[in-house]
Parts: sequence; C-alpha cells; structure tokens
Amino acid sequence: FKVYRPSTGEQYNLQVTYNPLLNNESFEQQGISEVNSVKFSATGVTLDEVQQVKIYPNPTSGLIHIAGIDGTVTLKLLNGFGSEVFASEIALPGTIDLSSLSKGIYLMCIEQGTIKRFEKIVLK
Repeated sequence: FKVYRPSTGEQYNLQVTYNPLLNNESFEQQGISEVNSVKFSATGVTLDEVQQVKIYPNPTSGLIHIAGIDGTVTLKLLNGFGSEVFASEIALPGTIDLSSLSKGIYLMCIEQGTIKRFEKIVLK
C-alpha cells in the first residue's frame, strides 16, 4: 500500500498488519478483515530550508521579520475567508509591513520552488 500527496508528489509506503484471527493475514475481499496497525514511512522526502523559517514577532502590530532561510520567496497572506490580501516576492532574511491590514488572524504561505510552508499570523 502507498499514500500519494498530489500537491507535492510525495509518496509514503504503508505497512499494514491484519488480525490473523479474522483472515489469512491479508485483506479479504467480501470478507471480514481487521487492521491492527498501519505504519508509514516517507520515500524520497527531503527537508528544505523553507522548513527552518522563523517569523517574529507573532502576534504583531504590523512589522514582521522573516529569517532562517536565504533567497527569494513568494509570500501570500490569506484572510479568514481564504481570500488573498497580500502577495509579494521578497529576498530573505527580510521584513514586511502588514500594518495596512485589518486586525485579525491570517494564514501566511511561504513558497520557495516547489516547497510551501504555512504559518498563522496574528495582527493586533
């Protein structure tokens, strides 16, 4: 068995253990099967620098510092309805000013190549 994540192309191998009292230690079609455990492991997944990102202060009154990675990234800020309210390409480490936005909770998407990371941002 495998699990596939289409957004990133990642695949995970699944190791499934069945209850031997209900079958022949395999899945029984049109029969009774009980899964005792499922264990999965990543195949070909690498950690990218975008996973090391630091955003501070959070909560903030507007100015946000982003550090932990170098290079150009695409930043998008989504409001509670999922609408994009801010988008920019920025060279990191860097600072962005969100003080023109309304107070509230936002979701920041940081994209670098094919890697995406989402962080909750609170504007006070």
